Amino acid sequence: MPSPEQRRSLRLAIEKQEFDMLDLVTESCVVTDTDVDRPGPRIVYVNHAFCRMTGYSKEDAIGRSPRFLQGPLTDRSVLNDIRRALVDRRVIWAETFNYRKNGTPFVMRWKISPTFDENDRLIAFVALQRDVTQESEVARSKRILEQAIAHASNLIVISNARGEVEYASPSYCRWANLSLTKVIGRLLWEIPGGPISARDRVWARRSFRRRTPWQRNYETSVTRDGETTPAILGATLSPFFASSRDDLLGYVVIASDLTHMRRLESLAAAHSLTDNIGSVFSGIRHELGNPINSIKMALRVLSSDRLTPDRRKSYLEKMGEQVERVEFLLHSLRSFSLFEKPDLQTFKLFTFVEDFRNLVAADVRRRETTLKLVPPDEEVRVRADQRALQQILLNLLNNSVEAPRSTHVRHEVEIRFEFQARSVDLIVADNGTGIHAEDQASIFLPFFTTKENGSGLGLAICRRLATNMNATLRHRRRGGWTEFVLGFESATDRRPEAVG
Repeated sequence: MPSPEQRRSLRLAIEKQEFDMLDLVTESCVVTDTDVDRPGPRIVYVNHAFCRMTGYSKEDAIGRSPRFLQGPLTDRSVLNDIRRALVDRRVIWAETFNYRKNGTPFVMRWKISPTFDENDRLIAFVALQRDVTQESEVARSKRILEQAIAHASNLIVISNARGEVEYASPSYCRWANLSLTKVIGRLLWEIPGGPISARDRVWARRSFRRRTPWQRNYETSVTRDGETTPAILGATLSPFFASSRDDLLGYVVIASDLTHMRRLESLAAAHSLTDNIGSVFSGIRHELGNPINSIKMALRVLSSDRLTPDRRKSYLEKMGEQVERVEFLLHSLRSFSLFEKPDLQTFKLFTFVEDFRNLVAADVRRRETTLKLVPPDEEVRVRADQRALQQILLNLLNNSVEAPRSTHVRHEVEIRFEFQARSVDLIVADNGTGIHAEDQASIFLPFFTTKENGSGLGLAICRRLATNMNATLRHRRRGGWTEFVLGFESATDRRPEAVG
């Protein structure tokens, strides 16, 4: 806006009707007469800056009311405020939408001042105007962002490039039981909510120095009312830049308190464990009870003196079969605790699977099944127990080979790999008829089987072995294929910045 000296020169120029000097003003300037009755003051002069801003020429504007700049988005309450100020002969600042000659709206901010002559008579109104559309959009976006952060349930902390906190959301301040002034200026790793684990702290600091994102679910603690309580947070630390990776502005931390959720998960897991234990013992009672009852009945019959030698031999053979059944079940139960303490080693996954394929290929062919191994695009290393992995693959392959088949399609089993940034899935798939929908929720439960002579422990053992070596095992049906997916955390960093 003009300086006091410029305003005095402006008043003198208006008194003398010397408007040409107003073209030297860089901001849009409109001079109107003093008639505030409808249709309102009429324009007696506009400068070049007004023409550039609105697209109207001086000839288009002079003699008209400034109302011709208004349109649907113009705030009527702002216009009413302006009229009252003109009637009262006082200065007013205002801002609302006006329209250019081509019909596009823009946000105009202006200051309207009454101008008086030396005898204190009102001689004109002068409006100095500015296009603040971009400035208003930035301010609006900032207000929306501030409101969103203020009402977010996530814990949000923003720091500068040195890690000094410059902002903390109200939700974080409530969680940490600290006022904003107690948080601002402190380093990220000094405020409540950091990981307790030394390993997690090292990784977080390393990511901070490397300007790379860091994400973890970790244990922490928070002090409220003088009492320190444990908590679990899921947090992401992300750097943000101005325009290039060399222009680091700071870091944003977004976290969620998972403590209550983990508690509910623990309760659900305990309930599930109780159900599973009940299922296990029910299965054991059933599976062992049948052969034992058969043996008891045979013993009663054998106690009779009226049996012929051949009948006695037949009963003894049946008792032997039932004893073998019990031995088989006991061996399967023993396998349930096999490799209780896994021997984790880092090795090349495809090389291991290729050796396994070569080991079983001949047996699979004899069982009239085609076994296909799809090589990955690149070798990847995993950390696992090779003995347990071989046991899992044998069980999954055996299930796939014995899966119910479609009579019109040659039975195939396929082993392939799928990769993510930090994990790899080893997939054993077959083109059999699949598992019935009503059975899919039970296939990993002990003693559940759809096979006539199955123990119902194979998949339960596979999942237990996978869990022991920090892997996952799940089932899915995709494109006519039944797939069992064994997921490992990759020991090879496959992120773009690492492999590029």
